[in-house]
Amino acid sequence: MFIRRLRLRHATISLRSLPLRWAPCLCLFALANAAPLWAFPAGYYQAAEGKLGDELWQALAEIVQGHTRIPYSWAPFYVLDRDPENPNNVILIYSGFSQPHDSHHLVWNREHIWPRSRGLGTRGTAHDDLHNLKPCHPGVNSARGNLAFGYPDPAHPNYVPVGSYPEAPLASRDSLRWLPPEDDCGFIARAMFYMATRYNGEGTEPDLYLTDTPPVESPWGTAMGDIQAFLEWNRRYPPGPAEKQRHNLIFSDYQGNRNPYIDFPDLVDAVFTAHLYLAPGTWRTAHFNFDELADASVSAWEADPDGDGRPNLLEYAFGSNPRQPGSASPVQIHYQEDGSTTVEFRKVREAHLWGLEYQFEHSTDLIHWEPVEKELVSTTEQGPWYKDVVATLPMAHGGPRHFVRVLVRLDP
Repeated sequence: MFIRRLRLRHATISLRSLPLRWAPCLCLFALANAAPLWAFPAGYYQAAEGKLGDELWQALAEIVQGHTRIPYSWAPFYVLDRDPENPNNVILIYSGFSQPHDSHHLVWNREHIWPRSRGLGTRGTAHDDLHNLKPCHPGVNSARGNLAFGYPDPAHPNYVPVGSYPEAPLASRDSLRWLPPEDDCGFIARAMFYMATRYNGEGTEPDLYLTDTPPVESPWGTAMGDIQAFLEWNRRYPPGPAEKQRHNLIFSDYQGNRNPYIDFPDLVDAVFTAHLYLAPGTWRTAHFNFDELADASVSAWEADPDGDGRPNLLEYAFGSNPRQPGSASPVQIHYQEDGSTTVEFRKVREAHLWGLEYQFEHSTDLIHWEPVEKELVSTTEQGPWYKDVVATLPMAHGGPRHFVRVLVRLDP
């Protein structure tokens, strides 16, 4: 798994020692949350406030439709993809190489990230959309063809490993999937989510959609994938300065519309997974408005907007409300008549799907901590997103004083 670009932070919360031989202590291991670069009119996303799932998708689609169509030409890329160290060059996708901008046709051409053969055609608004176009080496463009994105299988007979393309040395492929360098993964994912939102069959425009199983032969239809890879890449590789700058230029100097998933990567979860599970982005979108999502002091995982000493990551992990201060520990410890000890807490369903982990540890001196395994006793469903969990700890109460803590780790 790729780990680049993650900035991990630690914080510790100690709860009041209870008059028990076991005292809970909660720790967290949280991801930093970078605020987007605001460069659009106030109220641009107002129609999408308070929505999730299909309602949010529809609101975003209406916001980004009706943009100015820019004629299919070379000139926009001289600006959008200009090499900051050489203004006469452009940066190519899949390689990161810098090439003279006036060398198009010979050294670079235009890559449709959502391929033309998968619903765009050879002309029209979707075909010309700058959010979906990038300079690319012609040979690499041909090697990628109209392949879906994702993870190629090294055991596939047509597997082409990393290092096979001199003009894209970090890319790989088989007959079904093209894996770009990790520097491009986040941008590609957000471009795919934008295209599947912007083009939904209105009028003469194509109806584009994302799937885990896009067609592998003609007729290609209007589907692209792999959506699971896109979800992962969006979480793992947040927008950087170059992606934000390019995005702002498309809005201000060319099309006049934005990619919501660059401004707010959390919206990807809130649109495309809200009907399945409570992913991190869905939780934040459900609890914070757009202004707050842009303010790391409110919506970052380490932030504590209600001032109760419990950061957002713990509020999310244990099913509490970040806007309502709470005093009780989210992890309850009980002694049983048979001498055993149980723990009870609320847990996000399917948390492992995006790297949310819960780990128990114990100590006798609050200095040296050791993992302690729990054995599940019962679970109780709590709505569509959470469940209550009761588990036993393999230790009887009595004897030396013990301390227990629950570590929550979020590593998308």
